Amino acid sequence: MSPNSRSRDTRTGDKLESFIEHLLKETDYQKTSSSAFENGQEMLHPAYAKQFQIGETIYGSKRYVDFIIYHPERWPKCLVLEAKWQQTSGSVDEKLPYLVECIKYSKYPTAIVLDGKGYREGARNWLHGKAGKDCLLHVFSMSDLQTFANEGKL
Repeated sequence: MSPNSRSRDTRTGDKLESFIEHLLKETDYQKTSSSAFENGQEMLHPAYAKQFQIGETIYGSKRYVDFIIYHPERWPKCLVLEAKWQQTSGSVDEKLPYLVECIKYSKYPTAIVLDGKGYREGARNWLHGKAGKDCLLHVFSMSDLQTFANEGKL
């Protein structure tokens, strides 16, 4: 992979995270630091933190998630949002089972926002088949997440 394509892939993934962050702000979530979130200092209103450590991976290393959100009525025990964008085909499909295994060992309900044309159809279908099991509640596309938010579920 050339350095230019790598930076393009990173930028497109960043755009998915920006979309999610904009949606959170649009639905009255307030961004907070990881330390304030962890200490519960901001828990009087809907809040979120980015790149939040939630424990360990299945290999025992620190596990960081893209977003963790708290809502006093809808998500009092928090919800993790993982952003996964793949614009071109590559090895990312093989990383999905690892992510699902890490989610199984998490205490947090999780939703994956999966988008881009680079995922194999079989990998996408496999991941959707895992939704509703263990802590993996949903697998959303960007438009599915927007609909979920529009319905007042985020």
